Amino acid sequence: MVSLYTLMAVGALSLIGPVRATTVSLPSCPSPFTPYVYSGCYTSVSNPDTLPFRAEVPRANMTVEKCQAACKGNGYRFAGLEYYGECRCGSFIGGSKVDESDCKLACTGDKSQVCGGNSRISIYEDPTFPVAASVTTDDYKNIGCHVASLNPGKALVYRVEDVTGQPWSRDTGSNPKCIAGCMSRGFPYAGTEYGGECWCGVVMGSGAVAAPPSECDMKCRGAPDQNCGGPSRINIFVAKGLESTEPCEQQPPTLPETSTTLSSTTLSSTTISPTAISPTTISSTTLSSTTESTTVPTETSTRVVPTTDPATSPTQPSTTQPPTTLPPQTTTSTTSSAVCVSTIVTPPKCEYKCGNWCSGELPDWDDQEGCKHGYSYCKLQIAACFKNAGFPGALKCFEFALWCGACGDYCNKAPKNKCSKQDWFKQKPPAWGPGKPSTTTITAPCEPTATTPTKTQTTPATTSTKCPVPPTATNICKQPTNIWHGYKPGKPVGGIELPMVTCNDLKDDWHAGRPWKMYTDADSRKCMSYPHLAVPNACRDACKEQYDDCKETYAEGCRQQSENPGFGLGLSWPFKRSLAGRTWGWIDTWKSAMDKCHAQYSDCLIVNKNAAAKGKCHAWGSGW
Repeated sequence: MVSLYTLMAVGALSLIGPVRATTVSLPSCPSPFTPYVYSGCYTSVSNPDTLPFRAEVPRANMTVEKCQAACKGNGYRFAGLEYYGECRCGSFIGGSKVDESDCKLACTGDKSQVCGGNSRISIYEDPTFPVAASVTTDDYKNIGCHVASLNPGKALVYRVEDVTGQPWSRDTGSNPKCIAGCMSRGFPYAGTEYGGECWCGVVMGSGAVAAPPSECDMKCRGAPDQNCGGPSRINIFVAKGLESTEPCEQQPPTLPETSTTLSSTTLSSTTISPTAISPTTISSTTLSSTTESTTVPTETSTRVVPTTDPATSPTQPSTTQPPTTLPPQTTTSTTSSAVCVSTIVTPPKCEYKCGNWCSGELPDWDDQEGCKHGYSYCKLQIAACFKNAGFPGALKCFEFALWCGACGDYCNKAPKNKCSKQDWFKQKPPAWGPGKPSTTTITAPCEPTATTPTKTQTTPATTSTKCPVPPTATNICKQPTNIWHGYKPGKPVGGIELPMVTCNDLKDDWHAGRPWKMYTDADSRKCMSYPHLAVPNACRDACKEQYDDCKETYAEGCRQQSENPGFGLGLSWPFKRSLAGRTWGWIDTWKSAMDKCHAQYSDCLIVNKNAAAKGKCHAWGSGW
């Protein structure tokens, strides 16, 4: 029988995108669990992040309990809330503890609770985890060879250099060294891939499918007597002493049965259509039926409350609330006093679909200036496509990039009295259109219900203070040049450009001291933002994203092409062009493609080591 938690996980994957190219977020824990204990107020830093995992829960209506449930569901020791309600999780704390008065912003969903501050995180710890100091590298046991990457997600999702903030070289990589790095940050899982890459994780991801041991026979470059995985294969070790003794239950516990007489059966149908312009209207209809007698489980309600509360009282949010955009949903619920069955139908809101990724809707326009803003927004999403589409869907991102380029050409050539988004879509409709609506059915215990009159409640929509992306937007980070491998500005390995790092388009985030942003998601609220002096860090992250995309799209495409000569023949020419050798015009092998991806990544880190803004983004909405 499929568990409730599995059903919720499937539903979550249909509603949200991954946090990173290697990560798929699991649903919040649906079962009661031991409350997290308040740890303190900490600085929000990067490289490594204070808490590296950004939970896929909306910042609007955020509470301490919601964030803890999200982190518990994903297997993390720590849960943290920053800047009114951004929820983050981690297996370690990368920041420093500061005075409690620094965490004083009220949560968007409960103004009596504290949700961090400006560059400050209120952090809670799950007490069901053992003491990390009691675990040694000898406690990590080899659990075998696994497929490293399947759709969706990776077997282990964190590169060791991302979580330690220290350089990692494949040339010196070994199993003990990888285990030590992951253990230093509290990760129970460690794995080596491709002769020396090191990956860490709190759980084994959906891509963790067992593979024959013979496929993990690539010798470690730093220890030839050891095996360090193989091509797209990872050798995994686990230390059970770093896992929770009370992990999230996959299915709520069975409740005792009692005889209860139901006085009515409640049916409700709710249609929610959020918008950033008009108020959101929520309608509920309650219908009564005849009395019937039946035996149902007794309902219990558990609310997770922190054992220790922050000392300071929260500050109410300013008049400009954190921006919120939720996908329109139609929900139909059938309710009794014990069990609720909900069917969620999510309509597609996707102008251009590539694999698992949907583009953000281009702004409407009716003149050439507006057209250029639409082109810029399209161009910013190319990196998001490669990051989130998954293989082989990411191959369509080459066509998306060309489609965006054609939009720019249209802006320059269209007659002034005819230039409009509608006309552009008639001339060049998206090659890969919207996906189909997704339907998810969830069965869960209900909260107590009562028959109430029909009522309509109108709540004001939150406002989003966001500036349009100007056509002059340029990347702060530089594409490296290498004559031998053939990459240079305008001609990166595999045709996969560096993600755009430029001005932050969100006003509240900009004024919080983070003027820079790396655009790797169609929803810019999910993109990483950076403080004034962190341009080199932003460029380093952009180099890593380009490397991940190069490896997972270009190199993997080359591998498929070499193993199956017919692979890609049904795809359009942009993919074939991307598979052409970027140096001498020959098709790359998987190994030569990987070598180029690695070389470009190393060169990218060097040329951007001292990256500077050079007068950009001096004020919000300008200086792009």
